[in-house]
Amino acid sequence: MKNIERIRKLFADGDVTAATNSEIRRVTGIEPHQQVYQLTARLVEDGFLTFSISGRQKVFYLVQGQEDLPVIDKNSAVSAQLPNSISDTNTQVEKLVRIGFEYVGEWLLENKTVKHHLSKHNSTKKIVYAFATEGRILYIGKSVRSLSQRLNGYSTPGPTQSTNIKNHQNITKLLGEGKRVEIYVFAPSEDEIIYRGIQLNLAAGLEDSLITKFQPIWNTAGKT
Repeated sequence: MKNIERIRKLFADGDVTAATNSEIRRVTGIEPHQQVYQLTARLVEDGFLTFSISGRQKVFYLVQGQEDLPVIDKNSAVSAQLPNSISDTNTQVEKLVRIGFEYVGEWLLENKTVKHHLSKHNSTKKIVYAFATEGRILYIGKSVRSLSQRLNGYSTPGPTQSTNIKNHQNITKLLGEGKRVEIYVFAPSEDEIIYRGIQLNLAAGLEDSLITKFQPIWNTAGKT
């Protein structure tokens, strides 16, 4: 039996109802401890487990209704989060999803007006967001405001808001060409990273690293 199946069986059989990574390691004997962290993260990504934060540790629980479901392949789980327009498994967008980004909507032209349509995270704050088309990342940004509030700035940019104006023009141009401009969001939990008792803003740190890694054209062209 594979180690991931051992953890799955541990929860599905009701041997444990809640456990930290350290407790799972002790019960299953899986070594090294890094492997336990990787496997529980995968089971959360697959929708089999969920977790809450207790102190500095994650406590994992079985997602209701998952007892009799098979372990989902990681690639299938990633593909399920992508819009129908994405089929290339080596796209930049897929790499974003593997990091933890979610497809949450897209930009549309309505009566010649650029508007965003979101399925979730409308009010979520402290996020990193990305715009993409045809599997390619166009822009990455961060916000301490809600996602809807930040995107409104691109819909109706002020006269001195150069970044908002540029992205408004870029989005309008692509939509006018009949292309989709999709919206992805990474919304970390409040306790995602704690360093020596201090909560860090993961979204703020992640933005610069992702821009360096992917070099989105709308970021690098204007150096914003």
